[in-house]
Amino acid sequence: MAEGRSFTSLEISIGRDLPSLLDAVERLWDHLREGCLILDLGPMRFCDSSGITQLIKVYRGCQEHGIRLSVAAPPAFFYACSTQPA
Repeated sequence: MAEGRSFTSLEISIGRDLPSLLDAVERLWDHLREGCLILDLGPMRFCDSSGITQLIKVYRGCQEHGIRLSVAAPPAFFYACSTQPA
């Protein structure tokens, strides 16, 4: 990535390699200040607790760096988890 370059938005497509997501995003935070990070979850077929942890860390990091986080095409199993009674 070029020094001093910044973006207003960036889309990252998430597939199998979710554990490395945080590493990739951490390198982009300074370039996305006051911008928007879009996570395309459409290709995702599975996500365990470590994957959810990575997504939460990305969300918190975006908040700390003033970056809006948008999620595109969340898989159906995300909705099933969020609607089950406790």
